[in-house]
Amino acid sequence: MLAGDANLSKTGNILAFTNSVDSNEIVETNLVSFYDDVQLVDVREMLKTNGLECWANILDPGIAHLVNPLLRPPVCWVYLHNHSTNYIGCLRMPAPYLCRVVLFDEQGRQVKKTKLGETYGRALSQDEIDAWCHNWNNPHERRFIRILAGGIPKIADMRTDICFFDLKAAFEIKNPGNYELHLQMRLIQTGQDSSGKFHYPVTWLSEVVTKIKITPEDVQK
Repeated sequence: MLAGDANLSKTGNILAFTNSVDSNEIVETNLVSFYDDVQLVDVREMLKTNGLECWANILDPGIAHLVNPLLRPPVCWVYLHNHSTNYIGCLRMPAPYLCRVVLFDEQGRQVKKTKLGETYGRALSQDEIDAWCHNWNNPHERRFIRILAGGIPKIADMRTDICFFDLKAAFEIKNPGNYELHLQMRLIQTGQDSSGKFHYPVTWLSEVVTKIKITPEDVQK
């Protein structure tokens, strides 16, 4: 998978994550998608052919401010490229629910996480996901994200925003320098059985890596 910053780079050979117990849950054959026009898909098969790619970008401070004035640079932007011809639906959840993250300094040492950072990527039960889904109360956004099919020529470059998060809220970054963020995203689909009960197939996508330059100004702020 590719990861993004000023110079796009491929994931290195050293990976920070292995799949966890809640990964790659099999989609039950009797499930139908919550959306009539969005199929439930085997995401693992898409990953085998690079049909679905997760990217991570560090935003320019000016752009980060426009995205959310409450986020302090550096801000990580997580998004998906869907190269298949199928629309996919997934839950719109906060970054700690969707991402596992590890930050390495120039010496290859892991940067200590904050209390919030420790919550990133923790295991989620089906009941926890269902409770979050049914308690959604944001009038400005839908609880579901439609991941457009990039295989359509006119929208071949379409990207689907997944989440944004503040690196300094997740890690105790105390020194300027060059860092490396490892990120793995959990894609949570939504299906229904014949009774209308929701089910949430979960797949961890391939790990991505992006370079981060922390300036003295970033540390001071």
